[in-house]
Amino acid sequence: MACREIEEKGRSPARQGVYEVHEGGTFMNLGDKETLFEKDGWLYVRCEIANWSKPERYIHYWPTGIRMFDFAMRYGSEEANKRIGMKLTHQGNGVYRDEKFTTYCLKDGAQTKPEWTETEPIPEPAQRGKKLETTYRDGAWHKRTARGWVRA
Repeated sequence: MACREIEEKGRSPARQGVYEVHEGGTFMNLGDKETLFEKDGWLYVRCEIANWSKPERYIHYWPTGIRMFDFAMRYGSEEANKRIGMKLTHQGNGVYRDEKFTTYCLKDGAQTKPEWTETEPIPEPAQRGKKLETTYRDGAWHKRTARGWVRA
C-alpha cells in the first residue's frame, strides 16, 4: 500500500512512515537493523546497510514527515517513547510496519532521499589464543582455519 493510498483512506498522517531499501550492487541491507528513530522532534527510519567489499556500515536516516508531538498525541507520550527504537519490517512499496502493527511510509514515498547518512567502521572480530588471518568480504569478516575460510 503506497503512502498516497494510506492518506486517501482517511488515516492520520501520524501513520505515515518509512523507506524501502534494496539489496544490490555492493551493499547489503542488514534486515533487522531498521528502527524508528527520533531527532529534533521528528521521526525517522534508521536503516543500517553494510558494504560488501569494505568493512564499513552506512546508517541512513529517512524522514517520515511525522512530528514526535503529533505521534505522542495519537498514542500517548509513554507509548510513543516505547516505539522509538522499535524494529520495523518492510511491507513493500516503501511501507514499513512496527511490532505493534502500526504502518509507516516515507514523507515523499519511495522517492524520499535520506536526510543524513553516517559511516561507521565494522571492527575486526576479537580472537582468543592463536591469531588467525582475517579478511572482509561479502559483507562479513572471514577467518582462515585448517578447513579453509569460514565466517568469523
